[in-house]
Parts: sequence; structure tokens; C-alpha cells
Amino acid sequence: MAISIDTICVNSLAASLACEDVIHKSKGSSLNIKLAGFTSSELRAKYNSTLRSIRAAVDVLDGVVG
Repeated sequence: MAISIDTICVNSLAASLACEDVIHKSKGSSLNIKLAGFTSSELRAKYNSTLRSIRAAVDVLDGVVG
């Protein structure tokens, strides 16, 4: 599964994924995230955890920047 996010805060969002079991690469203003799991429930758990980390980072950035 892949997730792509376009943002000016690419490095900050990439840093928020440090503890997640994902592969991520950034290019310009795009952050590409790849998730893999052996079962659908494992993939769902990784997806949910990754999105929670991103959401938390966005909330913090909104408080600091916005």
C-alpha cells in the first residue's frame, strides 16, 4: 500500500514517521510512504498507526506555524 502527501512540511512529516515500520521518501514537496503487511489486519494496523502519527504531526505544525 502506498500513501502520497503533498506538503511544504515534508521533512517534519517524514520525521514523524521515525518510529513507524514504513519506508518513506521525499522529493520536492511530496512525501511517499510505503506500507507492507503479511495479513490484512497487520496492514490495517500499520496504516492506522501511520495516519495517527501524521495527524499528530500536522496538529503540532498547525499550532506552531498556523
